[in-house]
Amino acid sequence: MRKLSIVLLALAMAGCAGRRLSPEQLEARRTEFRGLIQQGEVEQAWRNYVALVNVTRRKLYPVILLEIASATFREGTRSENADTRLQATRALSYADPDLAFNLAIERLHDDDPAVVAAVLDILRELDRRAATDAITPFLTREHGETGRTPTEVEMRAALALAALGERSLPVAPAVAGMSSPDSQVRVTSAKFLGELGNLNALPSLRYGLEHDPEWPVRTASAEALFKLGRIDRVDEFTRTAAESGIPERVVWAMKFREQRGRGPTLGWILNNATYHPSPEVRAQAADVLGRLGVGTAIPRLQDMLLNLEPTVKVAAAYALCQMHEWKHLDVIEDATRNPDPAVRAQAIGYLESLRPGEDFEYYERLQDDPVPLVRLAAMNGMRYFAATRALAPLARRLGDPDQTVKFIAAAMIVKRLTENLD
Repeated sequence: MRKLSIVLLALAMAGCAGRRLSPEQLEARRTEFRGLIQQGEVEQAWRNYVALVNVTRRKLYPVILLEIASATFREGTRSENADTRLQATRALSYADPDLAFNLAIERLHDDDPAVVAAVLDILRELDRRAATDAITPFLTREHGETGRTPTEVEMRAALALAALGERSLPVAPAVAGMSSPDSQVRVTSAKFLGELGNLNALPSLRYGLEHDPEWPVRTASAEALFKLGRIDRVDEFTRTAAESGIPERVVWAMKFREQRGRGPTLGWILNNATYHPSPEVRAQAADVLGRLGVGTAIPRLQDMLLNLEPTVKVAAAYALCQMHEWKHLDVIEDATRNPDPAVRAQAIGYLESLRPGEDFEYYERLQDDPVPLVRLAAMNGMRYFAATRALAPLARRLGDPDQTVKFIAAAMIVKRLTENLD
């Protein structure tokens, strides 16, 4: 801890003008803040920190900031609100995977089944075999009985175990789950069957692909069949989805083409999807053509720059920049001031993709955007900037009224202040 404090103090003083606290004064203030935190006054500690920063002309004092950010997590994980506990734990998995893992194990005993199901997903994403013993009890004694419809928690547990390498799990519950009246159980069952890789699941997955009334179940079945190597069925399904004209399905088919290399041809996307009446479809078509570097699409993309729909225009500019047509970057930069928050979030995401670690002023400005969606998009790009630039804007978000924004800000602060300091 002494080494960490010395390094963080040096970081705080680097490049910062203004009145400095002496080491003795800094330790006294740190003790003051720690006292507020121990009393549960985390928000007041943050307010006092902001006042201190203002008085000293925005010096960061990371030794104090780190304690406040860490306390923000602790307070969130102990909240009486189930959603708050979950958001804090999920954000913490980015900042401190070890601590997040331990908290997630504790949260498996939460009274809210929705929280337990979500925590099982977190443990699956953390990808640690040590979670196996804690997850296994969620497969009840009846889990292997043929024909019994499983619960969502059971199927999330089975999916997590399969992702962690358990291959001896029974197929029967998931096959029954494909007939559950709960569409989310059917989705999770399809994902599990794809992860497990057991060919006995093929009839159930084919039925889900071709006949389920819910689109998310059909796409989950398609992903599972793809993993099982049944490409012909998936190709036919993806082409049908693209040609359906239904925006949700056309967008999914194009994403599948980009990620899996199967489905509608690039020629079809260029000659059909870019003319679709839905702005969402046209924007996604531009995205795919740009990311895959389809040079023959440049004339069409230049025409799309004249589109009155901002999402389409910005997506076309992004696609052209992907193919080194940088003169269109200003279209994206201008879109960060668009009155539509979805367009502002889209624009800052594109800037992050094209020029990570550059154009700091856009991220700093949008971190104070009135809409949480935009603030989150701007915060995401902060991970590419030096801590001396990123920490001040992130620290402002520790008092954010939106829980997700607040916890992600805390996660990014903790990660930036602790990485490479072992």
